[in-house]
Amino acid sequence: YRVKAVNSQGTTYGTNATFIAANNNANLSGLTPGTGTLSPVFASATTEYTMSLSNTTASLTIRPTLADTTASVRVNGITVASNAYSGAINLAVGPNLISVVVTAQDGITVRTYNVTATRQSANADLTSLISTAGTLSPSFDPATISYTLSVPYGVTGLRVTPTVADATATVKVNTVSVISGSQSATIALNVGNNTITTVVTAQNAATKTYTLTVTRQPLVTTYNSAADVPVTVSALTATGNTASLSLNFAPASGTSLTVVNNTGLGPIVGTFSNLAQGQLIALTYGGVIYQFVANYYGGTGNDLILQWANTRLLGWGSNGNGQLGNNGVVDSSLPTQVNRTGVLEGKVVTALATGANHSLALCSDGTLAAWGYNGYGQLGNGSTTDSLIPVAVSSTGTLSGKTVVAIAAGQFHSLALCSDGTLAAWGYNFYGQLGNGLTSQSLTPVAVSKTGVLSGKTLTAVAAGAYHSFALCSDGTLASWGYNGNGELGNGGTGYSVLPVTVDSSGVLANKSINAVFAGSFHNFALCTDGTLAGWGYNGYGQLGNNSTEGSSVPVLVDTSGILSGKTILTAAAGYYHGTALCSDGTLAAWGYNGNGELGNSSNVASLVPAVVHTGGVLAGKTISSLSSGAVHNLALCADGTLASWGFQW
Repeated sequence: YRVKAVNSQGTTYGTNATFIAANNNANLSGLTPGTGTLSPVFASATTEYTMSLSNTTASLTIRPTLADTTASVRVNGITVASNAYSGAINLAVGPNLISVVVTAQDGITVRTYNVTATRQSANADLTSLISTAGTLSPSFDPATISYTLSVPYGVTGLRVTPTVADATATVKVNTVSVISGSQSATIALNVGNNTITTVVTAQNAATKTYTLTVTRQPLVTTYNSAADVPVTVSALTATGNTASLSLNFAPASGTSLTVVNNTGLGPIVGTFSNLAQGQLIALTYGGVIYQFVANYYGGTGNDLILQWANTRLLGWGSNGNGQLGNNGVVDSSLPTQVNRTGVLEGKVVTALATGANHSLALCSDGTLAAWGYNGYGQLGNGSTTDSLIPVAVSSTGTLSGKTVVAIAAGQFHSLALCSDGTLAAWGYNFYGQLGNGLTSQSLTPVAVSKTGVLSGKTLTAVAAGAYHSFALCSDGTLASWGYNGNGELGNGGTGYSVLPVTVDSSGVLANKSINAVFAGSFHNFALCTDGTLAGWGYNGYGQLGNNSTEGSSVPVLVDTSGILSGKTILTAAAGYYHGTALCSDGTLAAWGYNGNGELGNSSNVASLVPAVVHTGGVLAGKTISSLSSGAVHNLALCADGTLASWGFQW
């Protein structure tokens, strides 16, 4: 370069000078770790890399190679010669950032290459293991790998929540992956010992197994009162288990003992090995033997109940067709004994149902007897002749080899639900109330069609109105068939159906499950699992309890703004033009027609909403356990075995 300078007097000087341009290349041409492999493969334009190293790799060296030898390079702030390994870099467990900084010859241009070297964790510890039932023994400690806990028979399953000590670890419970700090799926428990294994896998694939032995106790209970309920579950498999039951009190006549309160909608699966359906059970207290019978279809239809093994069967009221079963036709205003010398001799009756002028009895052996009016074959014995004493319902045909577990009686027809989920009907069928696709009466049981809406369904309960029928399914849905002139079928129409149709669940029953159904003459009620009650059908006297006299062909809610406010309904009943409900706090309510005192409130004035039934007098201090309604009267069974009635007396 020629450099010219001029002084203050204007003299010019000239000279030659040489300038060298500094290099600005700050690239690496290579970057090699002493162990492990970079990801991605090194390229000078790529500045971010990762490495995965075993837990045993406690340190690492790295060799940077400069693209231009005039540049300089530092590894984690320490100068390193090009193409020479750095000093050892200590690695903590987890990610470690290694910075390789290249400074070009010009001292200005800098490029940083980052290597994130992850030293894999070997931590396969848990910090906690929590069970939804029982208490771990010993208390949890990460160093302890074996635990036990005990749960009562009623605990049929549990979940565990494992929490890992290191977030990079994974965990499985009984081979199924679980998110740390979250519950596992429900683990079914058999009676006896059940092993639950929780395997933690560290980031470096090291594992640690925690073993939890859960002991589910057998069913052993002593009843101190009839109110004791040893097992409450939403589902139960009884097969392969035993039940040990004993008394520590003297039960009143008519007492039933709940063994399993099944809150789910499905039936109990199988039976206890020492407690078959219909089996007589002798329990002793104070030297006295009390006989009960096992019924897996008691309570709300799917509870295991020990029913009082009644030795007497009584009836009273109208008897013009022999419906009292006492071999006469004279009405009785007092209980009179049903004849037990024929088909009922030696039998234990577990359920009764009454139609307009006929009666049904279900025996513990699954057989049926009927008596009274038989003009349409409602006795199911192949004839239309009335019977003044019980006769056997035909067990040939559709009932051949079947065990009946529940019964219902309409005006002139009858229903029988069998243990295999099939349903039979017989009697009057003008409106299709037998559900077999026909309108001709049947003198013997015929099968209700399980095509269509009942296809693949498990039936748990039945009910019968005047000329219509219901079947409750284990999925909480309800089917109906027969007469529908007042919307009794609840399907939104008024045309009768000879085959089952679905009760509408798009309105007040949306997202609800039904666990009981009660059929009146021309109106009905469905009790939901949330304790609400819905009704539909004829409503001329306010029997739907919704503060109206307008009938409904779809379910509407019974009013809960008054005496039912905040109450949980346990059971209900439907009469000819009225309804009743029993609440968990003992409140008894009734509504609808009251011309005969059906509402039990010391008046004859109808009520469009639930009104309190008077519980003084004979009901004072009593606990009501169940309800039943006739056409124009009601019955309440008390826990002490007494029975109260009110309404029409003729």
